[in-house]
Amino acid sequence: MAECEPSGLSKSPTGTRTKRRGQASGLDLLVDNLRGVPADAPAVPEALALRDVGWRLVVAYCRISNDRHRKDGHGVADQAQHCARIAARHRMIIVHRYVDNDKSASKASVQRPDFDAMLKALRDGVSAIGYPVDGVVCVSDDRLYRDIRTQQRFRECFIAHPSRAYADDFGSHDLYDEGAAQRGLLGAAAARAESAKQQHRARLNHRSRAERGEPVASRRPFGWNADRLTLHAGESEVVRRGVQSLLAGETLTAVTRDFAASGYPTWLGNPWQRQTVKQILRNPRICGYRKLHGVLVRDGDGRPVLGQWEPIVSPEE
Repeated sequence: MAECEPSGLSKSPTGTRTKRRGQASGLDLLVDNLRGVPADAPAVPEALALRDVGWRLVVAYCRISNDRHRKDGHGVADQAQHCARIAARHRMIIVHRYVDNDKSASKASVQRPDFDAMLKALRDGVSAIGYPVDGVVCVSDDRLYRDIRTQQRFRECFIAHPSRAYADDFGSHDLYDEGAAQRGLLGAAAARAESAKQQHRARLNHRSRAERGEPVASRRPFGWNADRLTLHAGESEVVRRGVQSLLAGETLTAVTRDFAASGYPTWLGNPWQRQTVKQILRNPRICGYRKLHGVLVRDGDGRPVLGQWEPIVSPEE
């Protein structure tokens, strides 16, 4: 085979992709399609032939910390395209993509299944279906790790086999070199420090918004319109009657039946449950008060901060 850039590569064998779930959302399907063997990757025999003439068979890792707002997977999809461009620049062929969408790398409690699967492939030296793993491509090393422990885990698995290559948007790097190892540790420490700063800034921002009485709910609260400020005429009346019924001695079970009989579903369209109604009626938002982390926000004089939205009932109620 001529030593040239592969084009029109044959598709991978059937069954190498992650199976789609029957009722998966559009986002789930997108991530499932990104994950696994790319559609344009050569089959294993052709990949081995290309490897013999100098191409490296690598895996790509894509991760985004927060996809909660748009929930469209655009971050990891963009990274997958960029990884393909990086690989082409360095005579690499991506034979498997590992994708962790909406997963933080700076929180120890967050599990990253695809990152762990990639480490296993690096230790084994081959992917799950038998492609040799000659290296890793990623848009930036902070996609892989943001703390020293994870950086050490990644490097240990990477150098478990010789002559591998690592490439990101900044170029190709020799991870076997001790100097590179030290730079990786320093980079991980810097990333950890930056994560701590970002978390601190986020906490300050949330506190400032709370003290200004700004709404921060990610979804529309029951009883309010989409702007989260003005009252929804019908839903707010259901909440108001619920408060009045409780004050008149009705049970929470009876009030829950009234919510169900109102014809208004929950925000998620689910049947009304006692716990859901209890959460609504115990939320200080319904009387205009602002809370943060479950605690009332108070001003310098100790008075509860009033939110910018219309209240449904009075604070006394």
